Amino acid sequence: MTIQWVAVASFLYAEIGLILIFCLPFIPPQRVLRRLVTLITQLAKEISNKGVLKTQAENTNKAAKKFMEENEKLKWVLKNHGKDEENILETENKKLVEDQEKLKTELKKASD
Repeated sequence: MTIQWVAVASFLYAEIGLILIFCLPFIPPQRVLRRLVTLITQLAKEISNKGVLKTQAENTNKAAKKFMEENEKLKWVLKNHGKDEENILETENKKLVEDQEKLKTELKKASD
């Protein structure tokens, strides 16, 4: 039991000695205050940059979603318009084939 108390007491005395060493003014207070001020200003800049980057990311995300929706709409329109266009082309092709046949028969009549 005494060994444990000796260990605890030595730890506490060492801690008190370390605290007293830290209390000695071997570092000038102006240097500490300047460093503290520079660190605080750097932190404030980083926080403001974080806010700016966050808003830019949100705006970019919104724009990307909007463009994706427009892309889907355009694909749908092209898909539906493409079907209509195919139907129109098929009917025009049928009309041209019929006209060709009529012209062939007229040419035969004219040549006879």
